[in-house]
Amino acid sequence: METILAIDDSAFNIHTLTSFLQNDYHIISAQSGKEGIQLAMQHLPTLILLDIEMPEMNGFEVLEELQKNERVNRIPVIFLTGLANIETEEKALLAGAVDYITKPYNQNIVKARVRTHVDSYLYQKTIENELLLDVLTGLHNRRSYERFMLAKWNDALVNQTPLSIAMIDIDYFKNVNDTYGHQEGDRILKMVSSTIQSALPKYNNYVARYGGDEFVIILPNVYAEEAEQIVNKVCQNVFNQSLPNIHSKVCDIVTISIGGATTIPNECEYLLNFINSADEMLYKAKAFGRNQVVWKK
Repeated sequence: METILAIDDSAFNIHTLTSFLQNDYHIISAQSGKEGIQLAMQHLPTLILLDIEMPEMNGFEVLEELQKNERVNRIPVIFLTGLANIETEEKALLAGAVDYITKPYNQNIVKARVRTHVDSYLYQKTIENELLLDVLTGLHNRRSYERFMLAKWNDALVNQTPLSIAMIDIDYFKNVNDTYGHQEGDRILKMVSSTIQSALPKYNNYVARYGGDEFVIILPNVYAEEAEQIVNKVCQNVFNQSLPNIHSKVCDIVTISIGGATTIPNECEYLLNFINSADEMLYKAKAFGRNQVVWKK
């Protein structure tokens, strides 16, 4: 059941909206703009119903604050008001609201407009999620990785927390396709993807297919020693799957090589240089014989 946040200083108005919508949605409410912003950040609702005329913070001020925050700035907002005039409606839509409902409320109008914007938002999220996923493995794709990496780099820079990254290659994967065919190669890619993901911490498990037989793991707020332990487990678990690669120069099963790096970013450090340092460690892992982890502290 989708969550809708109603922000209105009138308890009567909130009760009315809840009675209209509670059979189809989970309704949460706030009677001030400040409380509404806090609830939006906490619950990430699918839709916000926002009264324009409120003390302390009016609806336009609340919407402006919501739009400043990346966590909530794409949640659709429907303005609620007793001001039934073109000027206010135009101002509301120009401010970024997706719709405008006047008081007193008509139950059928409220339900129809809410349903329209909930469906539209969910459809948009579905399309966006599909565009950020790798079709074969179901992991995040390179586009998703680049977006996530930049966000976590900025977080680590602001908060001065560690950030770890691991670059992964399947050793001699071309031999898998050449020996067993691309269908088997795809199966092995799926198995390796699943093994990598299952070896990561439950609540810190971002992994993406970077391209071909390359993968990348991002571990926010994880220091080098712990990150190296995590990816060593990844490396070992893939080995333990005993997936066939009889013509590999490492052994007769599928193995992976991993290069990683950890940093606490500063203003003089560049994200690209950080990524390149992990790539350099991957190159060393291959040069040292593959099927291993090399980490830059």
